[in-house]
Parts: sequence; C-alpha cells; structure tokens
Amino acid sequence: MNDDVYWFPGTLEELSSFETSVKGRLGFTLRMVQNGMNPDNVSPFRGPIKELKAAGRDSEFRLAFVAYPETTYVLHVFKKDTHGGLAVPDKIRRLIMDRAKQAEQMHAAHLKGRR
Repeated sequence: MNDDVYWFPGTLEELSSFETSVKGRLGFTLRMVQNGMNPDNVSPFRGPIKELKAAGRDSEFRLAFVAYPETTYVLHVFKKDTHGGLAVPDKIRRLIMDRAKQAEQMHAAHLKGRR
C-alpha cells in the first residue's frame, strides 16, 4: 500500500470541480489502486499510465495516473465529451505523456535520495 499521492499542478483543483458522485467514485477508486487492487473502472492508457473512468450526468470523467509502490502520481484529470468519440484529444494525451516522464524522473530521484 502507498499512502503518498502527488497531484500535478491543477489536478486536485480540477477534480474538486467535478460532480459530487464523480469525485466520490474517482477518489474511492484511487484509494483502491493505492491498496493494490485493480478496480473495474481502471483501464490502460499507454505504457505504465492508467486511467480511471467515471460517468457523470452528461460527460465522462477521467483521471490519468502512474502508480509506484511508494507513490501514486495523478497526471491529469479531465471531463471528456461523450460526443467526441473514444480517443483522448492529442493535446491532453501529450500533456499526460509529458507528465508521466516527469513522474518517472521524480520517482527515480526520490528512490535515489532514500539510499
């Protein structure tokens, strides 16, 4: 189990703006991931990146993350129009990929500092 969550700038604030039921579902599922479980609303994104999905009244909501044994890095949260198809827009996909690289570097530095 890891208790540490690193929220990239703006992610926690964005999550806070979501519908109450969506916030609850994503928060509960994130805690399950931290406890080593594999909930049904977690899906692969790319490489080590995974995303949580939660349906709202008119939209889908997503939380992209990378989980290491010591820390979970929340890379991005966003509201996805259901009318836009299945694909994540390129701008958002690039942001998530860039932040995943940053998370990998931060995690490596954290492990190096513990030696």
